[in-house]
Amino acid sequence: MITKDQLNDKSLLFLIITNISIIIIALIENWDIIRILFIYWFQSIFIGFFHVIKLLTYENKYNQKTENIGKIFTSVFFIFHYGFFHLIYLFFLLFLGIDSVSSPLSFFNDIYFQFMLFLLFINHLFSFLYNKYKNKQETKDFGRLFIQPYARIIPMHLTIIFGTIFIFTNASQIALVIFLFIKTSIDIISHISKHKK
Repeated sequence: MITKDQLNDKSLLFLIITNISIIIIALIENWDIIRILFIYWFQSIFIGFFHVIKLLTYENKYNQKTENIGKIFTSVFFIFHYGFFHLIYLFFLLFLGIDSVSSPLSFFNDIYFQFMLFLLFINHLFSFLYNKYKNKQETKDFGRLFIQPYARIIPMHLTIIFGTIFIFTNASQIALVIFLFIKTSIDIISHISKHKK
């Protein structure tokens, strides 16, 4: 159940607006599923990027020297592990895009695609700054902080992988909307779970 604090969460509101914008643009521009999956791949990259900053800026007033070494080592390990995971995911998308109407590389010439990437980046930048300030007094467990993005992206990626069924079927726009709303719902639930006190 959504609490009053969650309803007042500006980063959650921004996330909802961003996802709804993607749904609207995807329908108006008649995007295929590959283009949408690439949008969500970049969203996952943005999540990882800001998480590295969280790891590096993690504050602990005790044992500061050791903590700094640990933060750097953990951040580097996260970059390689998270990056490898997304590299495999990228190959998967490129393979699926071989038979698509337009080449995945041509997506970057689409002004709406560029705008959605910009909006997603700004969304996660705002969320990072907003929640870092709001939660600055909280004591966080560094181990739990490390695994936070996986708890969010794994359900999202499973949804996206199952969503590739639309590539091999003549899915209607109604079916595509249902998929997009399911993905948006998972985004919202994951966001609430991540920032729940």
